[in-house]
Amino acid sequence: MFVNLFVCVVLFVGLRLSDVRGASLDRVDSPAVVTSAGSRTIDYNEYDYCEVDVREEPIPSPIASLPVPSTSPHADQDCKYLQYYAQHVQAICETVRGHVVKLQSVVESGQSNQTLVSVSKLLVSSAHKLVYIGDTLSRSLRQPHIQSSVSNNANTLCNVLKDFIMCTKEAALAEPASRSAALNKLKENITSVQRQTKSFHDVISAQASQAAASLKH
Repeated sequence: MFVNLFVCVVLFVGLRLSDVRGASLDRVDSPAVVTSAGSRTIDYNEYDYCEVDVREEPIPSPIASLPVPSTSPHADQDCKYLQYYAQHVQAICETVRGHVVKLQSVVESGQSNQTLVSVSKLLVSSAHKLVYIGDTLSRSLRQPHIQSSVSNNANTLCNVLKDFIMCTKEAALAEPASRSAALNKLKENITSVQRQTKSFHDVISAQASQAAASLKH
């Protein structure tokens, strides 16, 4: 899931137009880290889309160090993971919504390709944090039905982001005669990113709530 998206990101960042050169991208935030002592720190510098490294080896889980007593039921462990990441998913989704609104404004007002690409990169880097969290959770959760739900939504979001990246490139490189059609297609993809981001948020929130409720019974 990640390697294919990384390849698309490399192509996206490698985009070179005379009026796009110089478009910068802030460093990409990586998911939160839970230390073995229980303290929570945020390290958001693992991935840099300007210097992304496409690697075949598995991405280490940032929650692998969380101690799980042998007597702890799977439901209890899954609940802790879901509740912890749910708050970060909500914050990331709010950031994504902000980038979506800004990008829609850029498209509607016909701003420069440099601005289009720059804002699109910010949207991709923010939304990709959700894919990372989804992958981490799908490899850490113990209950198959929850694991499958999270994994499927993360995979769908990953595919939506790949399509969005390609559409952004097409719009930025489009000739004047085909630019209108390319921008209309990009609008549809922006909506798809927004829709799937919300879907991922809703799944994580619902699973976290259900897991918490089941422990009370």
